[in-house]
This record gives sequence, structure tokens and C-alpha cells, in this order.
Amino acid sequence: MTSMALAATLFGPEDLRMVERPLDPLASGMVRIRFGAGGICGSDMHYYRHARTGDFVVTSPLVLGHEIAGEVAEIAGAAPGVKVGDRVALNPSRWCGHCKPCRENRPNLCENIFFMGSASKTPHMQGGFASYFDAIPAQCVKIPDHVT
Repeated sequence: MTSMALAATLFGPEDLRMVERPLDPLASGMVRIRFGAGGICGSDMHYYRHARTGDFVVTSPLVLGHEIAGEVAEIAGAAPGVKVGDRVALNPSRWCGHCKPCRENRPNLCENIFFMGSASKTPHMQGGFASYFDAIPAQCVKIPDHVT
């Protein structure tokens, strides 16, 4: 069990620091991912330069990163479709599962959707530029063994 993560955390414009942060105990139904690789998106650059992207303003420390992949390191409870050791790419959106579109199996239209590494809501949803980060199993897309 991992209790700490090193995370690329934004505190303000051009104030990005590698910060060791405690990890909450892994909640039931969640998976903990060990960071493997990530892409730096234009929104990450806007957050870095201006502590905002469009109308989304960083109001508290934000771990960046939403184009990420890694390895499932830990699972709490049921995790359909994934197991410890699986290499996965992450869908950066996390839907609520309760609103009408979610109940209709249309999570891409979720009325309460959050995005990893985004200041679109408060509290901000932390991103994946961290040695470990948490996700729901449905965010995990298995990477075939033949893909480096």
C-alpha cells in the first residue's frame, strides 16, 4: 500500500512544484494507478502560464495531467475489467453515474462530469502527473502487451 505520491502541483502562474502529498486511503470501487507516461496538453500549458484555461481558474493547488497511462497498482473492492498489474491508458473524464444521461448509459453527456487535472469545478479534480493517482475502473482502457 502506497501512502505518498510525488505530484506536479500548480500553485499559481508559472509556479509548478514537485510536491510530496499524502494519498487518501483507496476508496471502495477505485483503482490506484502507478504513473507510466503522460502527454502535456495545451490546457496544461495554459494552466502553467496563467493558472487558468478559459473560464477555469486555479483557486487551490492543482495536480496537472489528463493525458496519462500507467499500471494498476492497487484495487479496492470490485473493479470490473481490470486487475493489479494491468497497463492502462486513462479516460480523463469521470462521470457521476447518477444523472439521467448516466442512467441511460450516455456518460459522455453526464451533467456532473469532472475532468482530471482540471479547475472546471471546485474543489478541483486532481490530475495524473503524480507517481500514483486514483481512478474508477471504467476510466481504465487496457493497453495491449505488444504496445510499448
